[in-house]
Amino acid sequence: MLHGPGRHSVDFSDICRADDIWAALGPKPNGPWCVVLSANRNKPEIRIVMSMITLREITAATVRVVCALETREEQKRFVAPNALSIAQAYFEPRAIFRAVYADEVPVGFVMWKPADEAEVAYLWRLMIDHNHQKMGYAKQAITQLINLLRDAGYRRMQTSVVLGDGGPLDFYRSIGFVETDAMLANGERVLTRSL
Repeated sequence: MLHGPGRHSVDFSDICRADDIWAALGPKPNGPWCVVLSANRNKPEIRIVMSMITLREITAATVRVVCALETREEQKRFVAPNALSIAQAYFEPRAIFRAVYADEVPVGFVMWKPADEAEVAYLWRLMIDHNHQKMGYAKQAITQLINLLRDAGYRRMQTSVVLGDGGPLDFYRSIGFVETDAMLANGERVLTRSL
């Protein structure tokens, strides 16, 4: 039994998902977080720990770990593996890619490049590993990227998505992207947003 803030005791023996914990305890904090349950049997407690999200260069020491990050099986049709993204970036001189870190743990990958239009950046790839999804990391990674792009003089960001059930369209809408009428040659819908 654990005691939630302003709530009665909660039996966590049947709760295994973070969303279930929040349903029992109350509102989930904004931003990347994790729940830490104490190991003290005499006085169990919950602490909410906010993770610091950063975008870091991928090095020879980290490339294997970043390439091992994967989406859930049903998401794989919506985003390329990180190894393929890194390989593609080496043949696109304008591409920039970074690992997404939560504190000191690599949790995802992001890649962008200048678009053909002035002051527009193209978000080429974004992925968060299946073990680290639903924690606000993708939204915070986009916030970090927006800050970088603004500092570099960009005013808009575009991306494109594969349409379909379980795809990323709703996520992108939730962070300010809007659909355009444009489609890429591969059938992906183009989205855009102001920075």
